[in-house]
Amino acid sequence: MLPAVEAMQLLANECQRYRPAMNVHRIGRARFDKFLALPPDGGPVDAYCDLVHLPDGGLRTALLTRVQARSARISRVVTHARVDFLPDDGTPAPRKGNPSAPLAEDCFKVDPPLIYSQLVPFGPAYRNIVQPLMLNRRGARAVIQAPDHLPSVGSLGSPYVLDAAFHAACVWGQRFAGVVAFPVALAERRILAPTRPGGEYIGRIRPLGQEEGMLRFDLDITDPHGQWYEWVRGVDMRDVSGGRLKPPGWIRRGGSKKECR
Repeated sequence: MLPAVEAMQLLANECQRYRPAMNVHRIGRARFDKFLALPPDGGPVDAYCDLVHLPDGGLRTALLTRVQARSARISRVVTHARVDFLPDDGTPAPRKGNPSAPLAEDCFKVDPPLIYSQLVPFGPAYRNIVQPLMLNRRGARAVIQAPDHLPSVGSLGSPYVLDAAFHAACVWGQRFAGVVAFPVALAERRILAPTRPGGEYIGRIRPLGQEEGMLRFDLDITDPHGQWYEWVRGVDMRDVSGGRLKPPGWIRRGGSKKECR
């Protein structure tokens, strides 16, 4: 499946191809409506991008495919992702606290091998939380290593860093909300400096609440010294498996795995 972070980069590429001078580091009203299945052999996918001009000078983009009905000579268009690229309005990064600081009290930790074998079972390229993930009721803190094997990186930075922050939010949801949730939308993403292959980063996850099975988070990404790289507001995450995925018993609050001290 095409990850949400890769969909955003693909749409940013098309936005800049259409309007080369546009800064794509302010993203708003992103939705990831339906997974786009990728061929196992790495072959091409017949997809296209729709562009709409916004009144403020931004561009609304959509990643689309066309599906042929099996029983009729008709087809329908499927929207996989929608992303608005907006002009920079000069809003500075939030400065409350230090996202790179350790969590305080009531901390529970999960080692990376458990994360990627039992909680977020993705392929090896997407296993980039590299130290024990720290969790408490108020949020999570992840140490993320961007892989350095990529020949180049897109205009949004290394896709693996934000993706790993989504993994941390997924683990938080399993422990404290009892749901295996993945991102389906975000309100705003600001990239202050693109993350780079080989870099080490800190992802800080702050839960905002839960409503009708939807979890909402804010995410901050810095380096270990507190230098800001990006922040994401209003990340909506929910169970996209139709209830087939369930958190293992040990991760639920009250489980017996390692506590932070």
